[in-house]
Amino acid sequence: MDKWKRKMVNTSRGTFEVFFKGRGRPICVTHHYSEFNSSGDHFY
Repeated sequence: MDKWKRKMVNTSRGTFEVFFKGRGRPICVTHHYSEFNSSGDHFY
């Protein structure tokens, strides 16, 4: 099972925390604050 990977992206507007999992084109983009459960799969 793939696990979420975390990457910090520095831009001129600040540093953003990006999480990604799996392969292929993205299927979901979130904005604002999201939370994950202990498995990293559930969005609150």
